[in-house]
Amino acid sequence: MGLNTVAVLMNDRAHEIGESGAFGNALARAMIQCERGPIPCGVVASCGHADGFQVVVAHGNTGWRVNEERYDRLYQDRLGWQALEAMAECLERNGYRVVKKRKPRKEEAG
Repeated sequence: MGLNTVAVLMNDRAHEIGESGAFGNALARAMIQCERGPIPCGVVASCGHADGFQVVVAHGNTGWRVNEERYDRLYQDRLGWQALEAMAECLERNGYRVVKKRKPRKEEAG
């Protein structure tokens, strides 16, 4: 098997896709090079081998793999309860128990 690419495309810029060859060229280049980042009308959020899984969050005209810790720090304000709740529901459907860590009380912290 080969590689798969996940892209987030902005619907409000869809007319540009048909009017310009730049989108197709940029997307093809990103797919061939397995390169994440901005493309005309969107962003390539993930690229990986077809035998593996790519779990991606799309939000705010961008996207990122949920297993990349650096994006947690960059987009911590964007990864809202909706994405977290959807991931928890998926895990629970598959037999996992999901419990949010409780914050230590002031007297426990220190």
